[in-house]
Amino acid sequence: MKPLNHLKLISILVTSIVFCSVLISWASVSELEEYEETDISAYSVNPPPQRTGAPGENDCTQCHSGNTYDGNNQIDVTFSGGQDEYLPDSTYTITIGVPNNQVNGFQMTILDDNALKAGEFISGTGSSVVNSGLRQYVNQTNDNNNSWSFEWTAPSTSLGNLTAYYSFNKSDNSGNVLGDSIFLGQKSIFESSSLQIKDHPEYQTDFKIWQNVNSNELQGSIYLDKTSQLKIDIYDITGKTLYASQVQSEKGLNDFKIELDNNLPTQIIILGVHVNGEFVGQKKIMFQNN
Repeated sequence: MKPLNHLKLISILVTSIVFCSVLISWASVSELEEYEETDISAYSVNPPPQRTGAPGENDCTQCHSGNTYDGNNQIDVTFSGGQDEYLPDSTYTITIGVPNNQVNGFQMTILDDNALKAGEFISGTGSSVVNSGLRQYVNQTNDNNNSWSFEWTAPSTSLGNLTAYYSFNKSDNSGNVLGDSIFLGQKSIFESSSLQIKDHPEYQTDFKIWQNVNSNELQGSIYLDKTSQLKIDIYDITGKTLYASQVQSEKGLNDFKIELDNNLPTQIIILGVHVNGEFVGQKKIMFQNN
């Protein structure tokens, strides 16, 4: 057998390299097309959880290429609670959307200050709810909408101020994951300044408490539908009692003032309310030492 000359050997090597390059390019394009097709068919309905941009999470750009934008001034998010406040065990309507865009998607979670799930979502038309880890998510099941409304039930006890984290995809409707606009935003849901006791209809109450901005004095009011024995306890987060008072309260609106120790440091304090010896609720506030 005669050895191959150098020119023929180089020609064979070049041909082999070109052929392999074509195969690799074809495989890469096929893989991308398959990914795009799978992603669109799977994630236009029920996207994977943990894509809200909340602490420790990714966002929609994990699957969609495109730019991310501040959603706080671009995406409409409304909460049916007055002044964006919630009361424990109360149910509210949340709506998220944009004025106009043909194909969209979203995901939202609501967390407390410890970045843990707060409350429970109730899916609406075109949306579904999924739990993942220690969090819960609501997202689209139909991407041919420009807004979604669903419900959220507040936790059974007040968890302080909460944050709704959301990611919103304004798709360019190109049929693939390229060129979409991803908006990330947050909405604060505040602990209500009014504590309504719903579980005790015998003495429906409306309780409000606030601090005088110029002193260590707390001021409040409570409405009772009959004459009752009212007891207010104040304690810190360790359970140490800071104040206790029991008074006979009249039917109707009762105003009261509480002077706390001048040496009490700035901290979260908890007010417990008893009516006729029965515990009916509590409220946390941030006490500022003046």
